[in-house]
Amino acid sequence: MRRTTVGASAGVLALLATLLASCGTTEAPGYLASGPANDRAPDKLVAPTDDVTLTPLDGSHSSAGPSTPAANTGERSGDATSSPLSPAGTPDASGSPQPPSRTAPATPADSAPAPSPTPTPTDNTPALLKVGAPLLTKTDVRWCEQVTVKLHNTGGRPVTDGTITFATHIIGGLGIDWDTRKSTRELPVPIAGGETKTHTWKVCVDAWRVPLGMHITTKGAAATWK
Repeated sequence: MRRTTVGASAGVLALLATLLASCGTTEAPGYLASGPANDRAPDKLVAPTDDVTLTPLDGSHSSAGPSTPAANTGERSGDATSSPLSPAGTPDASGSPQPPSRTAPATPADSAPAPSPTPTPTDNTPALLKVGAPLLTKTDVRWCEQVTVKLHNTGGRPVTDGTITFATHIIGGLGIDWDTRKSTRELPVPIAGGETKTHTWKVCVDAWRVPLGMHITTKGAAATWK
């Protein structure tokens, strides 16, 4: 048992001597790794000395440093700087907020038709004469009186000729209407379209028809014209 133990110890000593001999070389002092081969890189780079010049390899990145991906620049297609319209309240170069610019909507032209004017008589409208109620004035004799009538041409064409006929009543002393006599007079032509004329005629009946105590009254008038 003792011999076996010594032999084993001698073998271990010989292995250690071999390892020490292989680590000690004349080119560089040997060292024993203290961690795995793929351990993390140093925290910061060491600047080269004056005797060292860095030359980039073919196809490698520039020595200025790795390029930053477009995704890291923070620019997006929807950013306010690339939008043609800035939102309300965006400050300008002076720092003052600028309200958004809006264009006022165009006012459409008025499409409603203009109201048609009140129809007025034209030259093609036939003459239409309206005769007003007679206004009576007594004269110095019982059988005559002054009759005033207003004539209004509501047509477009003028009245160039015509007559007016009066109905004169003979009234007795007790108010009895004994008789009616008609008389015709000429119209005061021309009467233009739309024109109004007022004219007075002296209307009389036979004197013997109006004895003492009786009088006449013209109650109506009618006209004919062309």
